[in-house]
Amino acid sequence: MHIIDALNYGGAQKLLVELAAHIPRQICRTVVCALQPPNDLADALRSLSVDVVCLQRPRPSIIHGGSFISYSVGHARDVFRLCKTAQATVVHCHLSDAEFLGIPIGRAARVPRVVTTVHYPDLLPLRSRTSVRNVLRKILTRVIYYFVDTIIAVSDDVACRVQELVPGCSGKIRVIINGINTAAYAALPPPAFHQEIVLTTIARLMPPKGHQYLIDAVHRLRSSGKQVRLLLAGDGDLYDELVAQTRMRGIYDNVVFLGNCADIAGLLATTDIFVLPSLWEGTSLALLEAMAAARPIVATDIPGIRRVLESGRSGILVRPADAAALAQAITVFIDNPQYARTCGEVARRVARERFDIKRTIAELLEVWGVPQQ
Repeated sequence: MHIIDALNYGGAQKLLVELAAHIPRQICRTVVCALQPPNDLADALRSLSVDVVCLQRPRPSIIHGGSFISYSVGHARDVFRLCKTAQATVVHCHLSDAEFLGIPIGRAARVPRVVTTVHYPDLLPLRSRTSVRNVLRKILTRVIYYFVDTIIAVSDDVACRVQELVPGCSGKIRVIINGINTAAYAALPPPAFHQEIVLTTIARLMPPKGHQYLIDAVHRLRSSGKQVRLLLAGDGDLYDELVAQTRMRGIYDNVVFLGNCADIAGLLATTDIFVLPSLWEGTSLALLEAMAAARPIVATDIPGIRRVLESGRSGILVRPADAAALAQAITVFIDNPQYARTCGEVARRVARERFDIKRTIAELLEVWGVPQQ
């Protein structure tokens, strides 16, 4: 039984869909419990014969004591009952609210194994060091991790961050890199590199993803005479701010906000260069999808990406938060299409060899204690 904060479009949620699609039904039954709205991916999971339970309680702030207690008690009761009725042998939590509820309730319901996956290196919200809420979150995390059997980190960097936050938990940590169905992207043609170059990024419109630097890079490219169009797939809090930035830079007509996109393969088929300007990442599924699609990739040189891409061979890595460096790296690919295609082919080979969903599933089944056929 997977417990997750919500089933919106995001990396953790997409990973659940990948797992549901590729774990053989005869090996284990999958139940997904979403605590909060939205439930964008619920139907996709149900179409894969997954039992999906959406509790639909919006999360109040912890500073609203009465509402937060009511939210927590209601969820605790429902999750406990679901553990029992589903006869769960494993509770696997994803994201913070799911951890705070799922780990202790899984133990209270006497589920044999309780596991959590830490998907992102930013373990605490961006608040001041003295924030009471962050101090409380740190204490709660240290307490609940005492009761978990395995802490799965999606990258080495995430594993290090967990060890820093929860000293003494290193024996419980296991690094399992995210995977994708690489075969779904095998038939895509190489990038076309027509007169107008199509740049694409796939990421929620949130501060850690660094969209503002990519928009500034597009402005630099247009100013230098490069004919580029930017496709932004994803939705989020920064939509209005990013639209305003494109208008201010005079490139509104050259940037397309696509919102959440279900057909990633179709989007990548129209892409010449994939760009991931993130300030921090765990292991980006969008990056792995672009690799499997043999797209030339420009990304930031941060631990979660550096673990996946080798700069100069399977892509180009640049300093984070540096629009000029992004523009320069994109220009290298535009001016050298054959080099770009070669990098894309190397990336595809790496994705097939190291990041296929079958490897991820084999490692997860071992953690869950499920015999493999």
